Amino acid sequence: MVDVRFGFDACHILLVPLGVSVPGSCWVPHLFPPPHGLWNSGFAAVSMHRVVAGVQPAANPCVVSLRQVPLYCTDLSFRGVANNSKRMEVFDMPYIRFSLMILTSTVVMFILMYLNTYAWEHIFFSETRAYMAVMMGATMAVIMLAYMLGMYANKRLNVVIFIGSVIVFGLTLWLVRSQVTVSGPSYMRAMIPHHSIAVMTSGRAQIRDPRVRKLADEIIAAQRREIAEMRYLIADISGGNVAESIYRDPQAEPGTVEDALSNTLISTMDLAPIPAEEADRVLPAPGPCTFNRSPETDPILWANEGGAAAIKLNGVLIGLEATGEPQAGAATFSAPGTTVTVRQLGDEADWRQNAELVFELDQGLRVGYGGFYACGTE
Repeated sequence: MVDVRFGFDACHILLVPLGVSVPGSCWVPHLFPPPHGLWNSGFAAVSMHRVVAGVQPAANPCVVSLRQVPLYCTDLSFRGVANNSKRMEVFDMPYIRFSLMILTSTVVMFILMYLNTYAWEHIFFSETRAYMAVMMGATMAVIMLAYMLGMYANKRLNVVIFIGSVIVFGLTLWLVRSQVTVSGPSYMRAMIPHHSIAVMTSGRAQIRDPRVRKLADEIIAAQRREIAEMRYLIADISGGNVAESIYRDPQAEPGTVEDALSNTLISTMDLAPIPAEEADRVLPAPGPCTFNRSPETDPILWANEGGAAAIKLNGVLIGLEATGEPQAGAATFSAPGTTVTVRQLGDEADWRQNAELVFELDQGLRVGYGGFYACGTE
């Protein structure tokens, strides 16, 4: 038998095993079911509605005799000391559950931010989203604790939670707004799922006006191209290849509308998707090898077994000749003024991409894409 003394701070709940009488100053009229779905079974709890002569339990604690019956603190913390000098742990289960609830909600909110991503290959870890999730968790802690102060009696700990949550909120807000910890690859990892949202909403919105539909289609094409380019750049920069300079168009000059219409800005040149019927107009035989920036779009490169290939640049279909074997997964295709190189990633491939394509113009433009290369039925 172990005699345990429980002292409560402004507490009106006392835990005792079933069938145990409480002598002295405590009146325990009835048993109530454990609230909140207790994690463990086999515990009893009673409601203490009043104390004799207005004496608080903390000043005149109840003495309970136990025979190896476990105790569980449901809603309020307690302190216990056994008479055999073995000191019992200090339990603060409501605050532990509160912390676990906020932590779980924060993780769930971070995951939920990716549910509006268009495709699985667009999911990348985002520092900014992580900061946003922590900021929302801190906000939730303040709001929930403010609404449930009656369940949490430790005023000092409540103040610590409020102040700590405000500090965490301010710190994460500053990290989100300043982007001070976000590097180039981290920035692109955050932008890919952001672009993916634009692809999903622009493609699935119920748009009737043809002007808005045209705008949405242009957004989809631009976002998919930029996602593929960012995938390539993430791998390239993470591998240590940091560019020192890029191609820039010359400064604008005075002229006429005809001059503007005939002028081509090299920096904006880009390979466009080619439907199969357009590729057939350039290739002498069907092209079994293709490179797609996204699985849902037409390829930007078609190549056949004979080494011929086709691209579309600025609205013009261009035929290319291959150096290497397109079906081997690595080949360079060229035409006067341009070069296109394809390389399968091999062991570096994953569900986001299995190859990279680099498009170059003799004027100095160089653009790479991470995407999907396949030949035949692969």
